[in-house]
Amino acid sequence: MSRRSELFCVMALCLASPLVAEERRGSITIERIAAIKHPSNAAWSPDGQYVAFLWNDAGNQNLFVVTPGEEPAALTDFSPNPNDLAGDIRRFEWISSRQILFSHEDKLWTVSTSGELAQIPAIEGTRGFAVSPNKRRIAMVREGELSVASIDGRGLVSLADFKDHLRPAGPVFSPDGRHLAFTASRFERVVDILAYNGNKQGLY
Repeated sequence: MSRRSELFCVMALCLASPLVAEERRGSITIERIAAIKHPSNAAWSPDGQYVAFLWNDAGNQNLFVVTPGEEPAALTDFSPNPNDLAGDIRRFEWISSRQILFSHEDKLWTVSTSGELAQIPAIEGTRGFAVSPNKRRIAMVREGELSVASIDGRGLVSLADFKDHLRPAGPVFSPDGRHLAFTASRFERVVDILAYNGNKQGLY
């Protein structure tokens, strides 16, 4: 190879290297897709000063708050479940201009806009909840029952214990707070019996 050809090859390699590096930096991988954070369920505080939202990080959700024009601040820092590497804040609702009620791992929690986190005692197994219009009571589905309690968890009362495999869900207070609407679905366990043909190939 002549000296001129060697020089051309070196120049071509130098020109191609940034392009290759740039292509690698812009390539799509499973890890990069999973690492994309996306916000959801944005809700204004009652006084309009804050916006609370959920931020999903590769399947693990945490609660954030932001003042328009400023950087978001994390209100929770829950680690993902080790079994499926996910964490789900099922629902949240403002109960005052500075405090939020939310559910995580079937428990109810409160957190202030300054990050003060507390679990509501004696209430576990919660699958869904609603806050009364006056923000004084919580209706919830827990352990197959529709129950109601004060906002701090006291005075827990069961309103209905469902039989016949019915599962309540989605309680909603009426505008005056005197009634609750909810859905109920029937659950039945069905066993599939697979025939066995008697030979070594097993099921068919």
